[in-house]
Amino acid sequence: MNLNETLNTAMDGDTETRRLASLGRMALGIVHDANTPLGICITAISQLQESCRGISEAYRENRLKKSELADFLATIEEISGLCAFNLDRMAELLRSFQRTAVDEMVMQPRRFRVREYLSEVLRSLQPELRKTRLRVHLSAAEEIEADSYPGAYAQIVVNLVMNSLKHGYETGAEGNIELSIERKGDKLHLRYADDGKGIPASELQKIFDVFYTNRRDEGGFGLGLHVVHQTVTHLLRGSIECHSQPGWGTMFDILIPIATQEIP
Repeated sequence: MNLNETLNTAMDGDTETRRLASLGRMALGIVHDANTPLGICITAISQLQESCRGISEAYRENRLKKSELADFLATIEEISGLCAFNLDRMAELLRSFQRTAVDEMVMQPRRFRVREYLSEVLRSLQPELRKTRLRVHLSAAEEIEADSYPGAYAQIVVNLVMNSLKHGYETGAEGNIELSIERKGDKLHLRYADDGKGIPASELQKIFDVFYTNRRDEGGFGLGLHVVHQTVTHLLRGSIECHSQPGWGTMFDILIPIATQEIP
């Protein structure tokens, strides 16, 4: 095996490791977030069980009052509504993770609504985003559809958001991330922009290079933006440009064919 083949093998292995680590962090976040509605449901059901025991005892002893029955029915209505709401929250979290995780692990093309799908991806990132003071805004027409690899779209968005979180802002800083999608002929224009620190000109030409990072001492691998570039240009047959300067923020312009041919 020559040097280039060795580097490519190492890069592929590190990319896969990064993908699995990203899914692992996402799974932990989903589990953490699901614990809250689950705990609420458990507490509510315990309260309902206690109320049921009291009502049953009063009924058996022929001392059940009309007012007690009315209170019990009101409790049932309140608790069932509370449980339904929180179970819906859990189901939504799990659906978001399931769709994103499956699409990332199994790269198969299919037709999907871009806004709906990317909303799921961003929802799955909420555990990470809630640790910050950053807000993500998504702008896209509901009817835009793509015949492409949804998992690739997930990779692009996840890596761009995580890049902003890690490199774009000082700890505790407020900020906004804008993701917009427009159809331009037979292509989609994805524009991702944050209002963070920006990138110096000396680094701007290197950001898509494999293993390039200015945070290696903090555990950075320098693969995030390289994965984005490879996904856009190789898998989706599109193009990507980055515009940035210190104090101005960073913007990525991505053009992707709406219909991507499956690669053998």
